[in-house]
Amino acid sequence: MHKARIFAGFHRIFSQAATNGTELNAFSDRSAVSSWAVSGMAEAIKEGIVSGMATDRLATNDNATRAEAAAMIYKLLTVSGK
Repeated sequence: MHKARIFAGFHRIFSQAATNGTELNAFSDRSAVSSWAVSGMAEAIKEGIVSGMATDRLATNDNATRAEAAAMIYKLLTVSGK
């Protein structure tokens, strides 16, 4: 599954005000984030669920490995208090 599809649902989980996507500015490949995934990706970065592949890359169009998916799920559950 592409990482962007995973991130797209994050904005539905958090009840905080919507982000404007400025969290993506630190990443060189921010323009590769589909418009429908910007809000979810920004929330995931803001909540610490996603930190990127390197200091400046999100790689949203890459497939998530099992380890990456497990780490995101763990962080999501930790942040959400579940």
